[in-house]
Amino acid sequence: MAAIRDHLLLLGEGTGHSHYNGVVTDAGAKTREPVALIGILKDRRDFDRLMHRRWYRIPLAHAPRRRFSHLAFYQPASFGKRGKAIRYVAPVLGKMVARRRDLIPEEPNHPRADDRYAVFRVGKPLKLPEPVRNISLRRVTFAYTTLRRLFESHDVLEVFGVPPIERMMQKAFDAAGLHALPEFTVSGPDKRYRLDFAIFCTRGALAVECDGEDFHGTGPQRRKDRAKDTRLRRMGWTVVRLTERAIVKSPAACARRVHAAVTRLGGVA
Repeated sequence: MAAIRDHLLLLGEGTGHSHYNGVVTDAGAKTREPVALIGILKDRRDFDRLMHRRWYRIPLAHAPRRRFSHLAFYQPASFGKRGKAIRYVAPVLGKMVARRRDLIPEEPNHPRADDRYAVFRVGKPLKLPEPVRNISLRRVTFAYTTLRRLFESHDVLEVFGVPPIERMMQKAFDAAGLHALPEFTVSGPDKRYRLDFAIFCTRGALAVECDGEDFHGTGPQRRKDRAKDTRLRRMGWTVVRLTERAIVKSPAACARRVHAAVTRLGGVA
């Protein structure tokens, strides 16, 4: 805890230096917990701009409205061995609006050269003591967390406060003797689909999807899920969806539901 406290002090917690001092609410009471927005560094060029020019841009149409005092940076798979992790965080010092051509004059012919961006000026990025890895390969988008949770986490799921439902179900399947293949990819006629789990049975294949509330609870995502299920069924798959609430309540009960579907398909092949 002492090491975490020292890092928070380095980032300016409690100093009032940030222009975007954010607080989070806990049980209805405001606490002085600095809020960090997690942004995405798309490639090495964005990383170099962050490190050398000390700014980070977000399309103005998607600029966050909630206050935050720090920016943390997720590096996706494009970074190779250093990807799929959050490695740096920086205090926000100021904000302005600028066109892309003014921010990146070396790319005057870029198709979005005239687009406007919210540009956040940041202090020196600090490397986290340990990277926060995306172990579950969760899709990472702009999201908020507290600075303390960021420093205490080892997994992206912990940062977002999301239950590790896929891992919970993997353990439940193992305990039930079900051979479930995690993160299985199905190739369709026009696109590929990633399944949380696939189980191959005597009379067909079973897709098991674990639906987290934050991601799968929105209307647009529910429509995408229904379309995915329809495509999978046309390809001969049986689909079982398990909600986060059901998994957290009883992974064993969810495994029994899946086992019943496997039985109807003649058992594991």
